[in-house]
Amino acid sequence: MFYKRIILLFGICLWASGLQAQQFPNLVYDNHVYDDAVNGLKVELMNAPCAPPVLELNGTQRLYVSFDDLNAELRDLKYTLIHCTYDWKQPSSLQKHEYLSGFGEGNISRYEYSMNSLQHYINYSFSLPNEEVQPLLSGNYLLCVYEDEEHLLFTYRLMIVDQKSIITPEFQASSNIPEHFTHQEIRFQVQPAGIHLQNPFRNVKAVVMQNMRSDNAMLFEQPYSQKGELLLYDKPGANTMEGGVEFHRFNIESLLRTLDNIREIRRTDDRYHVYLYPDLDRSYKPYFSEKDINGCYMPLRSPHAQSYEFDYADVHFEFHYDKPLDGDIYLFGELTHWRFIEEAKMSYDESRHVYTADLYLQTGYYNYTYLYVPKQGLPATYLVEGSHWETENSYVFLIYYHPDGTDYDQLIGYKQSFYTE
Repeated sequence: MFYKRIILLFGICLWASGLQAQQFPNLVYDNHVYDDAVNGLKVELMNAPCAPPVLELNGTQRLYVSFDDLNAELRDLKYTLIHCTYDWKQPSSLQKHEYLSGFGEGNISRYEYSMNSLQHYINYSFSLPNEEVQPLLSGNYLLCVYEDEEHLLFTYRLMIVDQKSIITPEFQASSNIPEHFTHQEIRFQVQPAGIHLQNPFRNVKAVVMQNMRSDNAMLFEQPYSQKGELLLYDKPGANTMEGGVEFHRFNIESLLRTLDNIREIRRTDDRYHVYLYPDLDRSYKPYFSEKDINGCYMPLRSPHAQSYEFDYADVHFEFHYDKPLDGDIYLFGELTHWRFIEEAKMSYDESRHVYTADLYLQTGYYNYTYLYVPKQGLPATYLVEGSHWETENSYVFLIYYHPDGTDYDQLIGYKQSFYTE
C-alpha cells in the first residue's frame, strides 16, 4: 500500500510538472486582467518600484506582487510561471519541472481585509522567487494568478536574466533629417562575457523597449555587423523612436485634500470622485523639461507598510482637442499595465470639444500620457501630445540567445538606460 501511494504521488507530480499553457483556456501572453474584481495590481522589484520586472538568475533580489480583490470575499488563490519564447507568442517547449524547482505553483497565503475605506476589498500579496516557485533558467516568464484552471485572475510578464553580456548603448537625436527634432536614435553594441556565441546572426535576438511599451518595441533578428565577438547594432538612422513628451502626473495619496494636478474631490455614499485639471493639446508646443517617473505609478502601500486603510476613487480625465480624430485616444502608462485596455479608450464630447475617460484607481502617485492608435492598429503615436528629441525616456535592452540543439530562448543580457539631453 505504501509503494502504491508513492507511485501515485510520483505520477501526480509528473502530470503537474508537464502542465504548461494548456492548463489555462484563453490565455493571453501579456499583462492582462481576466477578472473584473482585480484592481490595484502592482508587480515591482523590492525597493525599486519603477524598475522593469527583471530578476537575475539565482540572485538575491525579489519581485513583490500585490493586488486587490474588490469582491472582498476570501478566495483560495494560486500562482505559477510559464516559460515563453523571446517574442511572447507562445510557451517554450520545456516541461514545467525543467524550468521551475519546488512545487511548480504556490498558494497565496498573505492577505488583509480593508478597513476604514469606502471600497471594501481584500489585498493579496506574495514575493518571487520563493520555496514554492523558483526559476531554474533564464528567459521570459508569464506570471499566472488563478483560482482554478478555468478561472484566471491575471497574467503579467516578467524576465529572468543570466547576465552573460555587456550592453553599451548610445543615444542622440535622429540622424534622419525629417525626424531630427522629433525622434531619438538608439545605437548599441553587445559584448559576450564568459560565453562564446554560436552563429549569432541566427541565434541571437535583441529587443529595445521605450518606457516598457511593447507596441513599438524594436526587434532585431540579427546584428547589423560583427567585429570579433562584438555584435554591433549601430547602423546610422536605422533605429529611431518618437521621443514623445514628459508624462502628465497626479497625486491621490490623500482623498481628503487636493494635491498635485487635482481640481476637485467629491465623496458620494459609496465612493470618491477625483477630477483632474483638463489636459491640453501639446503637439504644437515647444519641449518643456519636467520631472516624471516615465509612466510608472507609486501606490500608497509598499511592501513594508500596512495596506488595509487605503481606498479607491473614480478618476476623471479630460483632454481638450478641437475635433474628433479618425482613430482612438487612449490613456496609457503603468496605470493601464502598459497596455491599451478598453476602459482607457477615451470618448469624444463634441459639445465641449474634449476627450474623456474614467479609471477606478487606488490611492497613490501616477504618471500617464495620451497615445493615438490609428484605425489600422498599433503601434500608437504621440500625435496629440507632440514629440521631441530632448524628452527623457527609459530604454530597456534585452538580449536573447537560442543555441543550436537547445529547447528555449535564454536571456543573456539586460540593461536599463536613460536618454537625457
